Amino acid sequence: MNLNKYWIILVLLTGLIGVAGFIQAQERVLSLDECIKIALENNKQLLLFQEKTNDAEARKKEAASGYWPNISATGAYIYNHELYNQVDLDPRDSYLGKLSLTQPLFMGGKLYHANRQADIGLQLARWDYLKQRDDLLYQVKQSFYTVLLAQQLVRINQEAYAVVAAHLKVSQALYNEGKMSNYDVSRVKVQLANQKTSLIKAQNNLKITVDALINILGWEPSLETEFMGQLGYVEKPVKGYEEGLNQALGKRIELRQLLLQEEAADSSVSIARGGYWPNLLLNSAVSRQSYSLYSNGKIWTNSWTSTLSLTIPLFEGFATKARISQAKSQKEQVLLTKAQLIDSIKIEVKQAYFTLDQAKENIAGQSENVDTAKDNLRIAQERYKLGLMSDIEVRDAELTLTQAEINYYQATYEYIMAQAKVEKAIAETLE
Repeated sequence: MNLNKYWIILVLLTGLIGVAGFIQAQERVLSLDECIKIALENNKQLLLFQEKTNDAEARKKEAASGYWPNISATGAYIYNHELYNQVDLDPRDSYLGKLSLTQPLFMGGKLYHANRQADIGLQLARWDYLKQRDDLLYQVKQSFYTVLLAQQLVRINQEAYAVVAAHLKVSQALYNEGKMSNYDVSRVKVQLANQKTSLIKAQNNLKITVDALINILGWEPSLETEFMGQLGYVEKPVKGYEEGLNQALGKRIELRQLLLQEEAADSSVSIARGGYWPNLLLNSAVSRQSYSLYSNGKIWTNSWTSTLSLTIPLFEGFATKARISQAKSQKEQVLLTKAQLIDSIKIEVKQAYFTLDQAKENIAGQSENVDTAKDNLRIAQERYKLGLMSDIEVRDAELTLTQAEINYYQATYEYIMAQAKVEKAIAETLE
């Protein structure tokens, strides 16, 4: 009998563990690294840039085909109608089979530079993908910590609501003892209602930030999802300003792309100048022709021809000269854009370092302010219970603590994002 009891207890425990596991499985907790992994696999914008890279690879292969001969086969049926001069063509039917080959031998450098531009286009597409990937990592990080900040604001407002509710309970007790007026109790009730409104707003804001993060991830969670991370002050080593600026000017994708565009512009000038050069083509064809499709091989006519053609441009209405001018102007535009981008990067890096220094100074005293505000509120509540402090002073202490906690987490969030901004500005996050 005792053995049966043990079996029953074992079965019940197993069932309870299974139910607990099922409940836990209905929720998924994601860290920052897991969010990044999901975004890299599902973000639609990043996938779009991957497809653009695939397109550029196909274009490069298409450009390389210009070096190869063009081989084609032609089959034709010819019916000879009676001519207007009443001369009959006999026989009227004829059949033709033809195999042709065209091989460019010299095109004034146009084929080489066309392939060079296709190769540059592929490199630009890959840089575009890496830049989009780097931007996505920053967006995920920013959105993830925005969610953590929103979670902290909900927690702070919940604690503030609980503090005001406890304050109302004490006020009601003092009122019952005749130590507080009904007016003062009503003011605490109004404060509690206002705090509840703030809590509802914080909860709604959390839902909005979570939806924004999920949208960036490009992912529809099948389970309830929570995001877990540390929203705290952790100082990371950062390169000095001069070193960071030099790294930015050497590694920023935008500058690398403009260097490639400068090469592409040089190729465009060379292609345009190729208009002055002659073109040399080799054409070769093998054909068989007969007046009867089902006749024996004796009446089939076989022929083989080869043509080496040289085309020399003599006058094009100054079109080549105009194309050269266009290509040179496009190169000059790239050079001006590069100079403008360098100035913008210098300003961006300087502002990022300034923001980081400012965030450090801002966060330095926030933690101490929170501790001080907590002590002040504790003292105020004790003195209020003894009737040694007014209701207004207690509410001021509550408000001060709430604001101090909000300021601390806001400052922490700004410091984390300032770090991320510096890393992005100096291309520290590029792999």
